[in-house]
Amino acid sequence: MPVGYGEGTAYRPPHIHFKVFIDNKEIVTSQMFFSDVEGRDGFNDEYIINVKKADKILKGNYNIVLPDYNK
Repeated sequence: MPVGYGEGTAYRPPHIHFKVFIDNKEIVTSQMFFSDVEGRDGFNDEYIINVKKADKILKGNYNIVLPDYNK
């Protein structure tokens, strides 16, 4: 599990950055947050990954909607 960084108004809660590539072309760059930011100003709940603990392992699912990259 990542940790947050920064201080005061520059504090960034724990999150994961990711990029999606198709045929070596970058299609999406984004980030996902964890439930501790739910309802906080400046955070869209659509970017929250739901994590569950199973057998000492954290597992989560995150849906990504990709644009039609053929356009």
